[in-house]
Amino acid sequence: MKNQTTGSQTVNINSLTARLLESLVALHPNGEKREGQYRMALAVEEAFADGHHLLVQAGTGTGKSLAYLSAVVGSDKKVVIATATKALQDQLAKKDIPFVQAHMNEVMAGGDSKKKSIKVAVVKGRSNYLCKARIAAFNQDFSTVAGNRENSHADARDGHQDQLFFYDDLKDHADAIRDIISWSRTSQTGDIDSYPTKVDMSAWRELSVGSQECPGRKSCDYGYRCFAEMAWDNARISDIVIANMHLLVLDIHSTSDGTSNRDTSNRDTSNRDTSGEDDDAYEAYSDDRGGNGVFSRLLEDCDGIVIDEAHMLAQIAGDVLGVSLSFARLEALARSLRKVFTSRSDSGEGGVDDQGSGDGRNADHIGNVMSLANSLVKVLDSYRGDRINLDDVEVDNWFSAAETVLAGISANLSSLRNTVPQRLQCFVESASSFVDVIRGHIAQFRNLDSNWVAWVEEEKNISGASPMLVLRLTPLLVGELLSKELFAKAPVVATSATLSLGGDFQNTADLFGLMRDEWVGLDVGTPFDLANQALLYCASDLPDPRHAEFGDLARGELLDLIKAAGGRTLALFTSRASMQEAIDVLSPKLAEKGINLLGQDDMSKDALIRVFSEDETSCLFATMSFWQGVDVPGPACSLVVIDKLPFKPPDNPVSQARRELALSQGLNPFITIDLPHCAILLAQGMGRLLRSKQDRGVVAVLDRRLVESSYSKPLLSSLPPLPLTCDKAGVIAFLNDVCAGYSPVNNRK
Repeated sequence: MKNQTTGSQTVNINSLTARLLESLVALHPNGEKREGQYRMALAVEEAFADGHHLLVQAGTGTGKSLAYLSAVVGSDKKVVIATATKALQDQLAKKDIPFVQAHMNEVMAGGDSKKKSIKVAVVKGRSNYLCKARIAAFNQDFSTVAGNRENSHADARDGHQDQLFFYDDLKDHADAIRDIISWSRTSQTGDIDSYPTKVDMSAWRELSVGSQECPGRKSCDYGYRCFAEMAWDNARISDIVIANMHLLVLDIHSTSDGTSNRDTSNRDTSNRDTSGEDDDAYEAYSDDRGGNGVFSRLLEDCDGIVIDEAHMLAQIAGDVLGVSLSFARLEALARSLRKVFTSRSDSGEGGVDDQGSGDGRNADHIGNVMSLANSLVKVLDSYRGDRINLDDVEVDNWFSAAETVLAGISANLSSLRNTVPQRLQCFVESASSFVDVIRGHIAQFRNLDSNWVAWVEEEKNISGASPMLVLRLTPLLVGELLSKELFAKAPVVATSATLSLGGDFQNTADLFGLMRDEWVGLDVGTPFDLANQALLYCASDLPDPRHAEFGDLARGELLDLIKAAGGRTLALFTSRASMQEAIDVLSPKLAEKGINLLGQDDMSKDALIRVFSEDETSCLFATMSFWQGVDVPGPACSLVVIDKLPFKPPDNPVSQARRELALSQGLNPFITIDLPHCAILLAQGMGRLLRSKQDRGVVAVLDRRLVESSYSKPLLSSLPPLPLTCDKAGVIAFLNDVCAGYSPVNNRK
């Protein structure tokens, strides 16, 4: 099988896919004929028909979603579409697919397809849906409290007129909990995205469960009326299922061994520094596991798979397959146990109080878990930011103590299943499931093989609080699982603007575990006129980024470029420290010029992008989470500045372990690991500039290694082919020309 195609491809005008795409483009308000879009659509059609895998690189502006949707609709196949970000998932579900649905009948009338309509389902992680068992428990609590107050006329007894069954501190959210419960009675989906007003997340978390707390359909009294299960039942009978890569990987992992290792539903990112990752990848919607028959059917009866933003697949697979232990995770377990062991109602009917089981152990469970949490922090402290020695006596002792404590809690919870009041049953099941997940994680840490690395991450807090230490277990390679459990299921179309390196897809195929005869690679290019729309500027006069003077000089260069652009700048930094220094130094200087500087931490990501788009006099300074998925067409983003080449830090524990593994296999770690990562991320950052055929501007890289290093040639060959220059004066003149016709003051809102 030919692995790579980059040349022209004859369009088969008799193809149903081609006819459908042609009609949809003609009907689309922004439609225009693009050769690359047709080539991609036909390649997807062929892949589904022949059963081979397709790696297709489609530059910005290709219209890749309409290309593959035309092939999907014309194929009469059931297809799962997985994305890396919530933004693209929403675009498909709320914009692209409804457009196709609205017009497909008129396009396909009299055609050779049996599919005259398409049924679409969107699947999300469990914590996006209300839990009916939780709702029932709170309903009973509210009724009990109300009844007691009516009988006793003690409306403000002990100052807790709104005391809830579980926590005193939930009384501030009682009204929100009642409102959500009331809404649930008429909601068809129980989906957080369909809630009519802004959601009180503290209230929502009490009425939903993450996958670590869900016992599964068969073990829950409400399992066959569950909102989440109904959503997935709907997916089983749909033609197109839209998911995210987290759920996709969790599904194939649970299918492979009946378990799941990763749960992000209790991962609080509100104060977390996400400068090293894509925020969307850790949204609460992407948090499920497949154990106990829960959600392990995403690819059931699937005929084809489309993975959009596929350059993220291997990274997301590593994140999902990995496991973690931390103070926060154990504290969440303690909260779950508290619902069982210290719950009381105003009626005094008793749940399981501190001595409720009669075995003398309940009083210790919560304290023991918190003791484990505190001691874990002490054990991890000496390993912060480094790999951990699992043979260390202190580490081994902690694991042994944790196993003993959790085994005791598990046994106690098991004995309570048939003895606690009805309203506590769901909390016993949730706590039991949570304990089982953490016990499984500990077992994994104690039974490592050479494909895993255990390390301690410092999760920095935006609030300035001390970093949280997290013990992580990360796989070094994910290709074997992807190959056996994903690519073996059905033909897979993996697409992105950045999949090849220097025109070669082999690195991506290796990451996916694909053999050479299993896939075809296709680069359909971009419809943009790169030679005339933009410049790539390398500030080669600056010192090497490792030089002591680089920071000050780079900030001066950045200031000059922003002034030339009159704002209109997205500045992307490889570290939070560099970003903050630039904000501190340049903010007052830019203010003097009437240029508003927006920092990544000033507001939510969506709000930042909206303000940046609407105010051409603004600049946006951000880190890694803005290198991908930011779409700001028009003059508001006429300059993208990248401070340094985005190599992984040399002391990153996972990267270190992967380099060592590559060396053991006789490979060059820089060529096989570091350079591909840098090239793809750099290309993604550059891709923030041109978002339409009308856009013009400059990508400025302040790192001289782009043109002066021994690896500059292979690196440049992997980037969009913008005209390259090191002439600062020429770049400033180009920016002046680009921005000459703009009237930024008139655009302020």
